Amino acid sequence: MFRLLRSLDGQRVQQQREFPLAAQECELFSRFFRGKIDNLLSGLQYFNDIDRPSDEIRCFTDCIDVFDRTANTEITAICRATKKTCVLDPLPAKQLTDNITRIVPAITRITNTSLDEGVMPKSLKHAIVQPLLKKPSLDKDTLSSYRPVSNLTQLSKVIEKVVALRIMTHVFDQQMVECFQSAYRNKHSTETALLYVTSAVKTAMNKKQGTILLFVDFSSAYDTINHNILIRRLRLRYGFVGKALDWLISYLKERAQRVVIGDQSSSTTTLTTGVPQGSVLGPLLFSIHVQPIGDIIRAHGLFFHQYADDLQVYTHFDLTHSALVAAVKQIEDCLDEVKVWMARNSMSINDGNTQYLPIVPKSADAIVDKSVIRVGVATITASLCVQCLCVCIDRHLDMKKQVSQTISACSFYLRNINQISRFLPRPTKERVVNAIITSRLDYCNALLYGTSAVNIARLQRIQNTAARLIMRSPRSDSATPLLRELHWLPIVCRVDFKLLVFTYKAMHKDVPVYLCELVCPYQPTRTLRSANNNMLEVKRTRTKVGDFSFAVAAASIWNNLPTVIKTCDNLTSFKRLLETHFFRIAY
Repeated sequence: MFRLLRSLDGQRVQQQREFPLAAQECELFSRFFRGKIDNLLSGLQYFNDIDRPSDEIRCFTDCIDVFDRTANTEITAICRATKKTCVLDPLPAKQLTDNITRIVPAITRITNTSLDEGVMPKSLKHAIVQPLLKKPSLDKDTLSSYRPVSNLTQLSKVIEKVVALRIMTHVFDQQMVECFQSAYRNKHSTETALLYVTSAVKTAMNKKQGTILLFVDFSSAYDTINHNILIRRLRLRYGFVGKALDWLISYLKERAQRVVIGDQSSSTTTLTTGVPQGSVLGPLLFSIHVQPIGDIIRAHGLFFHQYADDLQVYTHFDLTHSALVAAVKQIEDCLDEVKVWMARNSMSINDGNTQYLPIVPKSADAIVDKSVIRVGVATITASLCVQCLCVCIDRHLDMKKQVSQTISACSFYLRNINQISRFLPRPTKERVVNAIITSRLDYCNALLYGTSAVNIARLQRIQNTAARLIMRSPRSDSATPLLRELHWLPIVCRVDFKLLVFTYKAMHKDVPVYLCELVCPYQPTRTLRSANNNMLEVKRTRTKVGDFSFAVAAASIWNNLPTVIKTCDNLTSFKRLLETHFFRIAY
């Protein structure tokens, strides 16, 4: 069904490039990807004595010298979650799942042998690279528009997953994890990261301050990492020694890849730098490698948030020209030091692709209109809107651009679905609409709290159109009975619902620490009956925008809930009661 829908997706069809000469194209891509990395590395300043005594900060109290052995139960759970098949696999992922009880003991033995000996089998370090278009808007006939994504064997990913769990356990036990790195971590997401950053911006606007947001772009960050520097960091900063360190060294060294397009393949190339993007361990090792950047940013008194290789650096300033100049200088000095650190660590910033967004009230536009910020050799002018983690953040944080993009995408897909809707039964149409339309309406919708009624109404019209499509009703019919029959909450309720779910999780420490710290239980100065109602403290604000920050909005709408909902002892019951509560209000 979804293959049929993709065939109706004009944008996706345009993204796929035709390769009439696949064999030649494979070699072209292989040489281009390797040449790009070589050019980047040749432009970096290296320290030849990388094995000299390091300036690494020791963050651990106990070393880890061997990775714990695994068991059949753990391997079974990992294998059941494996869905993707690599051309190097001896059997498809479905066959692995269907015969899992017979195959798992062998995988367990292989994994434990690898961990005990501190060696990653060489045959499992060969990657198949597929060129994928970075953005739909890029020229599909230009090699630089594509990124290399590695596809590894199922067995390789199983072993990597086992090791990744041991690494994360060690990092968490030693309290070495970066609080403001939200990628590849349980309970963290793009929405939690953006919710925290936008809440900080709204809090600053409540204090009559503006915010400088700098979106730093790394140049092929995963592919330029120097293995020796990463190994040294794992040993001196994180405490990996013995067989555990031997295994990580074996994993990084002697890796190879080849580009595959269709049934054609390039020649195999050996990788001397970098970690594979399509692997399980690669992104985790990258996050560990770049953690010292956070120490540099904090030392300059700035704030930051990371999501993999997406780095946002920001600071607040009073709404005067002199304060803006001082804030810009502070960020420029910080970036200069970050660039030096990155050069020493075999990485670089793409100066020209870094974006600068000042967020201020409309009355202060004149202060920031012509402001610029220096990033290396590039001078970056102030933007009106920046795309961050698939969300458009604009200068006034009114989310108008994000709403427009969501409506545009949903309208496109609704037209395509409508072409075949008469051939689909109602349950199938509901599945399709929920997967393609509702998911877009709900993505990061917690950021829409406090947006204008016009934006909410525009999104509501999209939801109404989707309901009419499923129910095959004319446009003249009221959408309210249709939404009630489908049991869909209207947009405004969906926004409140998402925000309250985050609030409940924050109260029960089930979201990132940075969100938990924004929610404070209400503690009356004297004994009151309300003390047992699970209330939250509502912070005082001076402006309307301050009421829309997560810290204030979460407490305000939480305190208005019935006590029976606020005192739920598990998330499932809370969601069920909350949905019923909003359903009664809406209909």
